[in-house]
Amino acid sequence: MALKETQEKLKQWGMWLRGGTGLGYGQNILGTIHGGGLPTAPISDDHAMSIDKAVAVLKQTNYSQYRCIKLSYVDQKSNRAIERETDISYRVVQRLIEAGEQWLDDAFNELKII
Repeated sequence: MALKETQEKLKQWGMWLRGGTGLGYGQNILGTIHGGGLPTAPISDDHAMSIDKAVAVLKQTNYSQYRCIKLSYVDQKSNRAIERETDISYRVVQRLIEAGEQWLDDAFNELKII
């Protein structure tokens, strides 16, 4: 899989974890209560759970990469916000995200997850 595909799948996985809307759990619940037609994550539950398993392995393998991936794709934080939250320099945050994406790309290819 190309790295761009992995990044797209991680975006979709993040949306899936947030409840399918990309807006966070609160918005999802409010929209449901008020009958709003909410978009769903463009990824199947099976694929999302497979990605989740690979990310869990990354967490065990390299927590710093995992944390930056989670903050970026699930919490939708910018690299600057991650820098502030983690006290890791901007350049290191960038490198950790890139390394985490590459690790996950390799894992997806090796495990034929996607």
